[in-house]
Amino acid sequence: MNIDSFEQLATRIARLRLKRCGSTKALTIYVVYAPTSNYDEGEVEAFYMDLERFYREDHAFFKVIIGDFNAKIGQRRSSEKVIIGDFNAKIGPRRSSEERHIERHIRNPRIRMERTG
Repeated sequence: MNIDSFEQLATRIARLRLKRCGSTKALTIYVVYAPTSNYDEGEVEAFYMDLERFYREDHAFFKVIIGDFNAKIGQRRSSEKVIIGDFNAKIGPRRSSEERHIERHIRNPRIRMERTG
């Protein structure tokens, strides 16, 4: 694969598009840095709405979202096993924006969240 483009879509969202060689499908990688809990709910919600819009409008066959979501997702609930890995127990209650973020992923089972730090 070769780099097709790199774009800064928003202050906290960038997109790298890789074009295919031969029969390999195209790939889009979103790199994100979500607002922390110091930001108000409106700014956090705007970030997730932008990310969801960019993701939905992209027609690449493969799409990956990586980055720091600054989320405290707490203990995994049994209904979330498909999208939340085993090592995600950040301390603290979920904010309503984090709850909505998880609900979005439940609607799209191809997305999986993992804690990296």
